Amino acid sequence: MLVSIIIINRNGKKFLNGCIESVMRQSWNKVEVILIDNASTDDSLSSIQKSHKDIAIIANLNNDGYSKAANTGIVESKGEFILILNPDIILDPNFIEHCLISIQKDKKIGSVSGKLLRFKSPLSPPFNKGRGARGTHPVDGAQWMGRGIIDSAGLILCQDIRRPLDRGQNQKDNGQYNNEEYIFGVNGAAPFYRRVMLEDVKIGVEYFDEDFFAYYEDVDLAWRAQLLGWKCLYTPSAVAYHYRSYLESEKGHTNDKHGKSMGKIHAVKNRYLLYLKNEFMLSFLKHSFRNIAVEVVRLIRYLFRERDALPGVKAVFPYLLPIFKKRFLS
Repeated sequence: MLVSIIIINRNGKKFLNGCIESVMRQSWNKVEVILIDNASTDDSLSSIQKSHKDIAIIANLNNDGYSKAANTGIVESKGEFILILNPDIILDPNFIEHCLISIQKDKKIGSVSGKLLRFKSPLSPPFNKGRGARGTHPVDGAQWMGRGIIDSAGLILCQDIRRPLDRGQNQKDNGQYNNEEYIFGVNGAAPFYRRVMLEDVKIGVEYFDEDFFAYYEDVDLAWRAQLLGWKCLYTPSAVAYHYRSYLESEKGHTNDKHGKSMGKIHAVKNRYLLYLKNEFMLSFLKHSFRNIAVEVVRLIRYLFRERDALPGVKAVFPYLLPIFKKRFLS
């Protein structure tokens, strides 16, 4: 079974070598690695071209965002299973092997989420120094034994606040997410997919919705998969480490000129698109009073406390027609 690993890079020089090294040390070695570079302005691309000549590289002339880059990688890949990685991810040596074991338990499992833990900086454990509270970093081949901070134990939809959340985020890892179980979806930093599922859920030629550019594109795909009867399995034995704050500046979720504000605009815009595209009208009407109240409170907060989010609300309107077309095509 071939696993295609797609790394989406945008100015990830300080993380990229560690990510690739953890890929190369996987216990499952039937892999192909494809690097999609979103017009990096650091020298991360040239560095990898020199040091890893065995990696297939696609260099985009423009920053096309996560969704389009991921779609390009999926089209170019050959594996029966696909793992997409942010460059600020470090995989435990058995990550892919555990994902493969889990996804084969049921043919309707279309995706697998591992347990993502945080690391604080490129120079802190488990990235390269090696020793933590109860273990060594994964590049040296030993499992991290807990007491880390959870980045994601899979995605959930929190209807009380009408937004997706990562389970357990910012909690200490005390084993509260150590049970294998079905969940809503997998975080886009390290999602493991069955190709058959991706082909089933795609709309036109898009697996990830390119109107989203980035932010919540992983939730959108997970929601479409759920609506079509696919399952997502959380398997805590598949451990990876995520820096995350890299997302706020360089990953490609943001505009170079405007930094974090463009990331917020995409996040605000895409949350509305997510619900307009996937939510059943009956479900909305059933809880209409609560749903409308939540949105009114959110808009008031944007107006008086988070004015940098208001362009994200305005940005929804040009996408309404394309999103509704995709809703009816899915």
